Amino acid sequence: MVQPDPAQFLPADYHLNNPHIPFVVWPEHVPGIIPTEAFPVEAAMDRSMAKADVAVQKASETNTLHQKIPSVVHYTFGLGDDSEELEYYQYLAIRSALIVLKPKAVLFHYINEPYGPWWDRLKELPEAVHVMARNMTHIFHQPVDNEESKSDVIRLEALLRWGGVFLEPDVFVIRDFLSAGLLNEPVVMGMESQTDMTKHELDPTGLNNAVILAEPNSRFIRDWYNSYVLNRLGLFWPLHTEDALEMLSIMVRSAQVERNTGETQIKVNLTIDAVFNKQKQVIDVHTGIGFLDHMYSALAKHGGMSLEMHCKGDLWIDDHHTAEDSALALGTAFKQALGDIKGIKRYGSAYAPLDEALSRAVLDISGRSYCVAELDLKREKIGDLSCEMIPHIFHSFADTAAITLHVDCLRGNNDHHRSESAFKALALAIKDAISYTGSNEIPSTKGVLAGY
Repeated sequence: MVQPDPAQFLPADYHLNNPHIPFVVWPEHVPGIIPTEAFPVEAAMDRSMAKADVAVQKASETNTLHQKIPSVVHYTFGLGDDSEELEYYQYLAIRSALIVLKPKAVLFHYINEPYGPWWDRLKELPEAVHVMARNMTHIFHQPVDNEESKSDVIRLEALLRWGGVFLEPDVFVIRDFLSAGLLNEPVVMGMESQTDMTKHELDPTGLNNAVILAEPNSRFIRDWYNSYVLNRLGLFWPLHTEDALEMLSIMVRSAQVERNTGETQIKVNLTIDAVFNKQKQVIDVHTGIGFLDHMYSALAKHGGMSLEMHCKGDLWIDDHHTAEDSALALGTAFKQALGDIKGIKRYGSAYAPLDEALSRAVLDISGRSYCVAELDLKREKIGDLSCEMIPHIFHSFADTAAITLHVDCLRGNNDHHRSESAFKALALAIKDAISYTGSNEIPSTKGVLAGY
């Protein structure tokens, strides 16, 4: 019996008579940063991913002027313990993508290669790139105990690294995404079908992760991926419950930064609204300077932030490089975590007392770096931190955070109290400035804030 070619089901003018496709375009404004630990590959995996890097780079070179998502399609299968035969319906679905989307590369992600006559027709195609997926048992200490969950993680990692179109191998494509303008968007999600006959067929009931389009290093995909770290959504599959839109629309604002020089090596993991999102606050700071650890921990605690900072500096010289560079790295992480500034309050101010000391902090997320810090400290050192470095820490933070900052201690006798009240005042002012107003506008009469 001769099997029909899928092209006969997909006439060239199909989309003209069927213009409605169930997609939800997810707005995105900020380029993300992929976690460097997202791809712990070994030799064979590394070679296959290197080939994929080359294929995706070539595909990206053909992007149109406004195209953000490369013409690359991803599939995952063969993630169980045994190899499985590729079914005919899966072959037809993949062929529909090849015919309609005309991708420059198709990345097949698997642990055990499929087999069978339909797989044999696909695996030698010139667009085919075979990527050896990692056989994970845990992600960020959470168990991955089924193929669906493995596929969830692998598809997000693939989209973070390469971008492109992820399709489940049972999704039939009936319209070209590029001509529909979908590849010009930062992120597009599939929409769960409407089963209530009293409602419009395109009235969304939730998202569906069987279809995901994303630019490389997408902020949305990164936040989704990081939700596994933060135990926010957990290994949540499939993503089509009625609460999915609401759950994913309140994503955490987080960033991971590494800063390495000949003087310091620093890693910062910052979530600026951990408490607001009802997450467990994680504060783990190790700079090698006890009082500096204490100040950064107070900043995170009272700012409602989660902060992990690990710094190795040349403390055999003095504390200058460690204090300055850690503040620069923290400011960079803050700016990246803040991301899209639409709807934030922008201005923040606060007072914070500590016994006899009282400090005030006023800041403007302006995109212009400026700092005035007047603490009037008398001692040479507090612990192992030079008092002259404390105002410099505020200056360095403001510099890379691109904010205007005024911090002053209004009164107090004890330099420990004066310094700590200043950090706490800054924490409260930050919490105030990054809060949402309910608007979706950039908080500026210019309509733009340079530097953000």
